[in-house]
Amino acid sequence: KGKSGTISKNERGRLISPRPKQKYGTDKILKKIDEFLAHEQEDDYFINKLKEDLKGVSPKLRQELIEKRLKYNNNKNVYSLLLQYAAGFGKSNIIGWTALQLKDLKRNEEYVYDKIMIVVDRLQLRDQIDRKMFNMNIDNRMYVEARDKQTFRDALSSDKRIVIVNLQKFNSIKNILDYSTLKKLTEMRTVFLIDEIHRSHSGTQNEEMMNLFDELQNSFDNKEYSQKKKKKNLLIVFTAT
Repeated sequence: KGKSGTISKNERGRLISPRPKQKYGTDKILKKIDEFLAHEQEDDYFINKLKEDLKGVSPKLRQELIEKRLKYNNNKNVYSLLLQYAAGFGKSNIIGWTALQLKDLKRNEEYVYDKIMIVVDRLQLRDQIDRKMFNMNIDNRMYVEARDKQTFRDALSSDKRIVIVNLQKFNSIKNILDYSTLKKLTEMRTVFLIDEIHRSHSGTQNEEMMNLFDELQNSFDNKEYSQKKKKKNLLIVFTAT
């Protein structure tokens, strides 16, 4: 309760825990991250793995699939996961629990990810994430919101490891990942949890959100970033069927 004795909008509800299938979704992400970390310095690991997996496929189809993967340069300079869930499955819960798990994930006594970025594109989703995180016992002092380029830069340097990026506050994705920001990210390992990539409804914003994955992927695939990166960032995209 607040000082007046009333309950604020982010102080409603009760603590929640994941249903088995939701926990499975989070656990699956963490298992994949183990594979990413084990082969982080092997840029061709996943394309070589694909070649091995396709040994029993016809040569023509095998070549087509390999060329398609090479075209998108997936997992070479930045790792990426696309997770699709049915409406009502509890995707926001999975995002919240994943953020919490990744925040505390350690290897060799050190945090794996320097920052966990939760990217949303609608105010409704922003408030929903706020409420979910409160109900997961994630105090609002544990995260910050990036409202513009400066607060995004400040968030990268702050001790708060969870950052909510409200895309509606930015005119363009390119305004987030400019030269100075990418330079900073070459020294970090950051995960972007992108919510509702196919559900934005407003004109230019819809186009931006639909292409957010490609925008981020292309930013990390540029020559200067790929040559200077010390770790690989991770894009996790959540979408509904």
